[in-house]
Amino acid sequence: MPPTLSRAVLRILLLGSLSSSLASGQEAAVAPGTDRRVDRRGCFGSPSFEGKIDIEVSPAAIKPGEAYALKVYLKNTGPRAMRLKEVEMTARINAEPGPTLDSSLLATQVRVGERLLVAEGTGTWGQDVKVWVTLVKITGENGTCQDRIALKKTY
Repeated sequence: MPPTLSRAVLRILLLGSLSSSLASGQEAAVAPGTDRRVDRRGCFGSPSFEGKIDIEVSPAAIKPGEAYALKVYLKNTGPRAMRLKEVEMTARINAEPGPTLDSSLLATQVRVGERLLVAEGTGTWGQDVKVWVTLVKITGENGTCQDRIALKKTY
């Protein structure tokens, strides 16, 4: 199994008003050559549609022309089960609109208090990528959850 970039192995910079297990400005270890910034967007819609998205990227060191995968976990923090309809993953590369990633919804329901792998997406790392941002949007019956992940080439 290839190593993954996760909250435990990356520097995490929390932007805006966020809820996270790390306090604002707190940092975890840094994977060499990678800077990961997570801009929490959260869940919107019905007051009962509450949750938190976590995104993992693998492999930990991506090279041009190499395939990568995203795993999307959703934690239901609301009072009712979340019924999911679809997932969309859209990339921006070097601040320009990029491709929609091949993605699939793996679960249609997340029970109260459950953290579940709900979606996966794949793509191929392009040549001359300096900044890569992917927005993950999960649409449910009563609302939408979205989050983004950014990888930046460091020198």
